[in-house]
Amino acid sequence: MNGNQGSIILCETTFWDWDSFWNSSTPQVTNCFRQLVLINLPCLVLWTAFLFTAICSKAESSIKSSPSPWTLLSFAKLTLTFLLILCVGAEGFYLLYSDRYLMNHVASVNYISVCVRMTTFVLALFLQLRQLRKGQLNSFILATFWSLYVICNAVGSPLYLLLTDELDETVDSNLFILGTVCYCIILAEAILSFFTDPQYSYFWDEKKDEYIMEHQPILSRLLFSWLNRTIWYGFRNTIATDDVDLINPDMKTTYVHQRFQAAWMVEDAIARSKRSDAEGSKTVGIFGRGPSLLIALAKALWPWFLAAACLEFLYDVFVLIPPLILEWLINFMDSDEPAWHGYIYCFVLFLTTSLSVLFLAHDLNLLMISSVVPRSGLKAAVYRKVLRLSSGSRRNYTVGELCNLVAVDVQKVIELIWAINLTWSLPVNMIFTIALLWRYLGIACLAGILVMIIVMPITAKLAIMIHKLQ
Repeated sequence: MNGNQGSIILCETTFWDWDSFWNSSTPQVTNCFRQLVLINLPCLVLWTAFLFTAICSKAESSIKSSPSPWTLLSFAKLTLTFLLILCVGAEGFYLLYSDRYLMNHVASVNYISVCVRMTTFVLALFLQLRQLRKGQLNSFILATFWSLYVICNAVGSPLYLLLTDELDETVDSNLFILGTVCYCIILAEAILSFFTDPQYSYFWDEKKDEYIMEHQPILSRLLFSWLNRTIWYGFRNTIATDDVDLINPDMKTTYVHQRFQAAWMVEDAIARSKRSDAEGSKTVGIFGRGPSLLIALAKALWPWFLAAACLEFLYDVFVLIPPLILEWLINFMDSDEPAWHGYIYCFVLFLTTSLSVLFLAHDLNLLMISSVVPRSGLKAAVYRKVLRLSSGSRRNYTVGELCNLVAVDVQKVIELIWAINLTWSLPVNMIFTIALLWRYLGIACLAGILVMIIVMPITAKLAIMIHKLQ
């Protein structure tokens, strides 16, 4: 049984109709595609993000925060989510009633969609309650989910059919009303997610806490607008220590040092066990290495490294999309495609360019955080080691050597993080660029690659000579 037959059995209609979507004056999607993809995709994103954050938060149980107050904003979010659950439940009961008593056969995909939405909205309600209990002023995950749901279901929703005058007699009026209400509620949830709940005044410092990044809504995080206050204040005044905004608890030296110390102890225990197993054999010098500092850092701070790598890859992909969009836009000028295709091309061109800039900015921000945060943890570990040295061990090190560990060697380890990121990102970027050039230039692009290969050793030799002269 192929995929098309499976979709017909599950949906009783075709999974995708290209003519009704792309080759028509008003784009429409099939009910099967909307129920299986456009609805399940945002739900899958929410569940994946929830599981990922649940795994990452196991090591962050030591970070405590006061609960958030019950405000009009938080109450409105919870009420809308509860109404959303009721609407989906009413839709499920109506489908059962229509199938059994009204003899209107309902496809299996509709029941699957109702079950997925019901469980996902219950999860959203749970996340909102947990957000209040833990004192989190907003949820980046929920804001992404609501916004993605609104975007994915913009085409094909009952509200879209109403605005485009594409309603026909086959549309069930009750399901149409429930679908319109659900979409309006989700749209309201997406708008409310752009605002931040206030904190209890007893635990709240309006001069500083308001500008912590974790307290910012999704748009402020994406556009870095929470930095405007500090930049404007620094432009007019001299910034002192008390004027700097508070950092997140998971970026403080105490927390980072605890995580690094735990990862280092595990790495040290593994190295000791390997050394004891290889003791007396000829392979001690090869496999009996000491604990790896880089592995300990990766185990302690891997979420930041992984996020930076993902953003770097997305930037490499999105920066190559505009040339393809320009090709489609040029071909559109000489074709008889519907007019809305041109608007789509222009919008996608603007969107991909904007996203590539955002990905680059957040990638550099995460790489900077991934460098500064481990540096504080490493310095704390070095100070701890120096203070725990015995009198006999201190004679083996001079004061200058110990100072160089903090001032020079730690900085070299941090620079290694940038070097490792470039080690994998540059080859990927070169492969994507060569593939794009091959598409437009063919074999002629190999001439430029040959020149680049010849210039690389010359550039390296000149860099070595300049370094020696300095």
